[in-house]
Amino acid sequence: MSADSTQNCNLWRECRFEGIQSQFALQEYLQELVRIDRSNVERLICAPDGQDEEIWQFEHLRLLCLDLNYLVIQLEPECNKESCPEMKADEWLYLCAAHIQPQACCAIDYAFHTLDGATSLLNSNKYFPSRMSIMPTSLKHFQSIARRLYRIFAHAWYHHREVFDSFEVRRVCPIRRCNYTAHWVLLTMCKRVLERGVFV
Repeated sequence: MSADSTQNCNLWRECRFEGIQSQFALQEYLQELVRIDRSNVERLICAPDGQDEEIWQFEHLRLLCLDLNYLVIQLEPECNKESCPEMKADEWLYLCAAHIQPQACCAIDYAFHTLDGATSLLNSNKYFPSRMSIMPTSLKHFQSIARRLYRIFAHAWYHHREVFDSFEVRRVCPIRRCNYTAHWVLLTMCKRVLERGVFV
């Protein structure tokens, strides 16, 4: 297949959310938005009208895991046990939670373990038995997953900047994720303030 034909593979008309007749409509719509313009962060972070914001967050985290696999693959040739024996971002050292007791891992192992753990958790029937609603007790996992995945970006930013920049230009994933997380945290804080009736 020629380069021209692969570039044209994704060129079909935009599909409106209302036109998606599927059990996984939010996942498909998010992927559609990314296909059309992954740099339009404002559009990406806004859930379709009338749709559950928590499911939208869930689908973003699932897509983020997929996107991050591409970054880790690009990091692998230069991020190894010799070059990055610990998972660091600037001077911060992170311990890997994939072990019985959190322990130090080389950065690339930390990235693999974190992605495996996040993917397993997001596909767990115990914590996420339905893609149509999120159990209130499972919401606590969102921040933990986002925080750990963010560390992979931070490591790439501080220690493999050329790889990070190349990845960002092609996928616009770090920008999208950071903006989405900021939007999500702000909404969560506002919701808590309103629920408690406390204004600061």
